[in-house]
Amino acid sequence: MKGQSKKVLEQPIAYIIKDPAFQDFSVLNSPNAWWTIREKVELFIVACKLDATVEECCAYAGISQAQYRYFYEQHPDFSQVKAACNELMNLTARNRLATGITESFDNALRYLERKKKKEFSTRTETDITSGGEKLETFDDERIAKIAKEIINREKEKNSLE
Repeated sequence: MKGQSKKVLEQPIAYIIKDPAFQDFSVLNSPNAWWTIREKVELFIVACKLDATVEECCAYAGISQAQYRYFYEQHPDFSQVKAACNELMNLTARNRLATGITESFDNALRYLERKKKKEFSTRTETDITSGGEKLETFDDERIAKIAKEIINREKEKNSLE
């Protein structure tokens, strides 16, 4: 037992996880700790990349929430790893959205209807202060023309890069 404790002190780092989503993460060496099994930590990280809750990550990795809390106490820098992994799902969704916009007129139009409501929304709004007069609206033809112009500008911009 004495030799084992001495070995832990000699090598405080059990292993390092390298991943493009976050900076290298050093896992501390600790006798009988669940995290010395690299696969369990990697499974936890995979679940984080799916934007899973802590409970779901624990279940996926096969650990209890108490075990995770102790790991987190020993590895406070893991919060940065978890946050970076949780954001990957959002970035993946944004990437798919951007790809869909460049490939489909309908996708581009739906995106603009939500992001640039004043210009592209198909809803008609009334101004209460103007006695119920209609505000400026765009017909489908004008919306289609503007959306095509935007798509063409993006294609030109991408071809210059």
